[in-house]
Amino acid sequence: TIGEMVLFLLQLAGGGILLGLGGGIVVATWMGIAKWDATTQVTITLFASYLLFIFAEGALEVSGVLAVVGLGLVLAVAGRTSIKDHAMMHYFWEMIEYIANTLVFVIAGLISVERGFLSSEIIIGWDDFGDLILLYIVINVVRAVTAFVLWPTLNCCSRWRGYDLGWREMTVISWAGLRGAVGLVLSLLVAESTIAEEVPFSERTGQLFLFHMAGITALTLLINGSTTGLIVKYLGIGARSAPVAHMFSQAVKALEGACDTKKRKLKADEFFRNT
Repeated sequence: TIGEMVLFLLQLAGGGILLGLGGGIVVATWMGIAKWDATTQVTITLFASYLLFIFAEGALEVSGVLAVVGLGLVLAVAGRTSIKDHAMMHYFWEMIEYIANTLVFVIAGLISVERGFLSSEIIIGWDDFGDLILLYIVINVVRAVTAFVLWPTLNCCSRWRGYDLGWREMTVISWAGLRGAVGLVLSLLVAESTIAEEVPFSERTGQLFLFHMAGITALTLLINGSTTGLIVKYLGIGARSAPVAHMFSQAVKALEGACDTKKRKLKADEFFRNT
């Protein structure tokens, strides 16, 4: 029923977020009390992320993804002062993200091609490619409509930070939406569930989930991703006005003059003249 669906959504999403926020507070407090070195802090964040995900999915049956998101939000705010080496933490998780994304893309591509095109029964047909193009257009239109409908709300949230979102920025937000690893992982789960007969869908339905998600990912990366920079440049977002450019050039000249003055003083010093 609809009531059961709402309760399930609240349990899955709300429970995951609350678990993540609670876990983030515990980890941030722990890192603030215990003065670990940077390597140990990186290990703690890795351990906490996977432990929280497994506990959320296996024990409490709530969203592990949202739990990890909540953990990251708390650590980004409350745990910022406790982290000793921000660069090390950033580079480590950036590498983890790169490796995980690469694995997901490779696995999804191999499974989609093998089951959709190389199996004894060809599941994906030419009609499905047409549906993929139509789905890509619909997704971009829906994203644009959603972004512009929420435009006033976004401006209300951003004005206290000192800037407004104009139609140029909203255009880029509408066009620059990329679909990637999360959608592919979910489509892989659906495809595997149909093969194991864990859901009331046919194997073709599961394969179509994976094919369309992989296709949308490829199209948004190839089309939206490659043209976003051109759109930003064409709309003039981030371009400096003439007064700002003049102030910047004057500041550079002042810095260069100060450096030259300092160099002359150092050359006149008997301890630095030969360096």
